[in-house]
Amino acid sequence: MNRILLPTLLFSSLLPLSAEEDLLNFKNNDTLHGSFNGFSAEGKLVWTNQQAEKPISFATSEIRRVIFNKGLLTKPFTHTHTVTLINGDVLPCEILSIDESKCTIRTDYAGTLQINRNQVYNCEIQPHGQQVLYQGPFVEDNWKTVAFKEEEEDESQKVWEYANFSWLNDGHTGAIINQNTELPDAFRMTFKAEMARYSNIYLAFHANLSIPERKEEDDTKVHAYTKSITENFGSCLLLRITSGVTYLSQYSFDENGAPIVTKIPTTLGSTSARYSSEDYADTHFELRVDRQKKVVSSYADGALIAQWNLSDIGYEAKGNKFGFANLNGSNRISRISNIVMTPWNGIKDSALSLQNEQRDIALLNNGTDRFSGKILKLQDNVVTLKGPYAEMEIPTDQVKSLNFATEGFAKKDEARSNDVAFRFYGSGRLTANPVSGNEEGVELEHPILGKLKLKYTYLSSIDYTPDASIIDRWNLQLK
Repeated sequence: MNRILLPTLLFSSLLPLSAEEDLLNFKNNDTLHGSFNGFSAEGKLVWTNQQAEKPISFATSEIRRVIFNKGLLTKPFTHTHTVTLINGDVLPCEILSIDESKCTIRTDYAGTLQINRNQVYNCEIQPHGQQVLYQGPFVEDNWKTVAFKEEEEDESQKVWEYANFSWLNDGHTGAIINQNTELPDAFRMTFKAEMARYSNIYLAFHANLSIPERKEEDDTKVHAYTKSITENFGSCLLLRITSGVTYLSQYSFDENGAPIVTKIPTTLGSTSARYSSEDYADTHFELRVDRQKKVVSSYADGALIAQWNLSDIGYEAKGNKFGFANLNGSNRISRISNIVMTPWNGIKDSALSLQNEQRDIALLNNGTDRFSGKILKLQDNVVTLKGPYAEMEIPTDQVKSLNFATEGFAKKDEARSNDVAFRFYGSGRLTANPVSGNEEGVELEHPILGKLKLKYTYLSSIDYTPDASIIDRWNLQLK
């Protein structure tokens, strides 16, 4: 049972009441809007909303997560580095120094921290996708839902239903379009896709939401799917995902304004992600796009499964919107959640692993060059690395990441049942046992960092089931 123990301190009355922008999600999938007001001396979470005369206390054993400010950014970090610990925690920070025994970092949320080097998995000096353009869905306000069939426009028959911080489709053709996020020329998008067997999910991107005037009205040669996509997304690229296999097509219009579709061959072939069971697929997808270089890559559960070169197809999609669509019908179920959109700095994963048992590895910003040996120190913005042939000094502005030899890692401690995950906006988390708090933050007992005080300002959520998905099982009752 994940319960916060605050033996003597009561501070719920000290926190200022903000607008009701926080969300409280329970393990039975109920969600309550209101304002987070800290924890009581008995260890219960204190909550206020307009319908209650007094603050309400909830046992944390019944809570799945707390989301602050609808998951939107409250205060940005002043630092851009990250340190990943061997237990999987990711610390946004500024790396001040590294020597043979410790790593010293500065954080906005917990001050200056010293970490034993054998507890550090790697250091990202130029992290991939540090700026978050979109994260969610935590609310449905930013999305527009569209039915592709007139009979499905009945309000009682929702095409896409927002529930439990995800978009669910029960097998009705239609689209959801993000209205506020502007895609940059190069971006990285990750999301979780759950699909019943033989279902498809379609991701539209670089959509301009513009339909030219038709000079001829002959729809007999236009496929219904093509018409539906172009009527709602305009010109766009459309990624079809089915059980992990991905296909890419360009949707546009001819000189008469008639919709046309161009299938784009992959340069790598394709592979499929494994089903989580006999009935459905549960996959973390990643899309990397560089419009200027005309490159699109698709990943499933961390593995590259397809790549496309757009240079030879007369690439036309110039829009900056995105959304998802279901073209299946037939009551085939799909769900989208955990969407994160960031810029992409163009660095491609190395063909070989960046982890070595005996050698530290420094990867440079060009994504190709790397040096192995022993990282002696990082000081005054210079990394000193002793290689097999020479000792070298590398300016940190040329370094993407430092990856440490695995033989030096400390033995991992077993996960503690009372740990809670404190997640930062964008990327990063601390998994620790909360022990006390006040109006500004909570004091934690971390298995590696020891005692530290964490400010609420930089958090996007508190998760009481750190390793569990928002969706615990494939079940329509989760609606």
